[in-house]
Amino acid sequence: MNYVAERRRPIQQAHFATDRLTLPWAALGDAHNRSAIVLPWLAMVAVLLFAALPGLAHGPGAPVGRINTLSDIPLVASVLALDFVLPRLAAEILASAVIPLVQLLVALVLVRGTLRCLEFTGAAANIGLLIVPLLPLAVAAFAPMRLDSQGWEALCVLAMLRLLVDRRAIVMKSAAAGLVAGLLTSFSLAGFVVATAAGGLLLLLYLRDGDARCLAAYLGAMAVGASGLFLATQPIANWLFASPGWMSWPHLAGCWSAAAIAGVLAMRNSRSAPVSRIIGAGALVAAALAAPLLAFGAAIPAPVVAPGPFTGGQGFAAVHSGTGGWLDPIGMVVATFVLWVASVTTRWHQMSRSGNPRGWLAVASLAGAMVLLSLLSYRAALFAQLLAIPLFALLLRDALRVASRMGNAPLRVTGIALALFVLTPTGGSVVGGIAFSVVDGRAITWPAPVRYAATSIAAVVARA
Repeated sequence: MNYVAERRRPIQQAHFATDRLTLPWAALGDAHNRSAIVLPWLAMVAVLLFAALPGLAHGPGAPVGRINTLSDIPLVASVLALDFVLPRLAAEILASAVIPLVQLLVALVLVRGTLRCLEFTGAAANIGLLIVPLLPLAVAAFAPMRLDSQGWEALCVLAMLRLLVDRRAIVMKSAAAGLVAGLLTSFSLAGFVVATAAGGLLLLLYLRDGDARCLAAYLGAMAVGASGLFLATQPIANWLFASPGWMSWPHLAGCWSAAAIAGVLAMRNSRSAPVSRIIGAGALVAAALAAPLLAFGAAIPAPVVAPGPFTGGQGFAAVHSGTGGWLDPIGMVVATFVLWVASVTTRWHQMSRSGNPRGWLAVASLAGAMVLLSLLSYRAALFAQLLAIPLFALLLRDALRVASRMGNAPLRVTGIALALFVLTPTGGSVVGGIAFSVVDGRAITWPAPVRYAATSIAAVVARA
């Protein structure tokens, strides 16, 4: 970018628009360079496979082939294909190890695409490649040998964010986000919260602008996607069975009711009076909640709010106080909350004056909803970390600009490491672990912190 030309702009925009960030590897300075994604991904793959090495010899912890959830289908299809060239155990091990790592590669592509949509250019667009390995729950979601749906849910959340921050063809992108939301809710109802938050964002935009086309496209596509997957993957005996724990007909009825109201609102004049918009929004919310409330009552939030760091239980068994003394969920969740507040309060003016304020509103609102819910749910904590990546990147960009310009090489490396530690949830996790170690009376002696930090990844992968 032409720095001289940028200086002619108002100072508030100049600091936000220029990405004069220098990183050691030249490829990281290109926002479109493929090797800038592939090589960091290979490094992460090496670390994760090394950490998962003890479990590779034993194969998956559960038999492959049950196909009782949507997330099992890609795994079973891969095993069936590999059966032609490998023994069954080897095929199961290879498929169980490779699929999460491919998910990680797709996640990195989505993260960089999201940052580019939010006007991160040059080296700043690749900051997400440094952030993802520092998100403990994301590392757990993409760890090898996992047979659950967390990796697929994480990809759906990142894909929804990528589509919602795109400024091009926003109605079509909203429809695509709705299809992804339908897929997300089909994996587990924990993802229904993210889908609902995205619908709430589009509803607020309708109240502000009076244009319900994006809302109608999103809700209609979500209803179509969720219904299609439900009919394709559930036996006929389950079609009329209502359960608050997985997608069933009351949830689908709520989706279709909301989509119908949104369609009516989209056909009305976009310049309707504010009171009329409020009435329409109230009717949409009531229609969406009617069937689930009648069928489930107070049991609706049960699949979402437990277990959590402050509600008891271990949602991610590998992430609990005392794992090596350094991997602490409460510190991690609190750090995510603090960083969200810091980024929104200190950078809100910059985000609102950027070239994509709608995209930043989507990031701040969706991440904020999940950050608050993460106090009650570990699954929401995973979603919060993923949705807040652009906010972490916004804080890190300024810090890394300063650290990368330090003349002394050891000081420069120390500054970059300190910025990554403080401005990601990893810092809160480590500090929380140290605090619990002190409270429990465990000594803090060197090189124990280095050893425990190194074994934390192994603990996540092993789900100890």
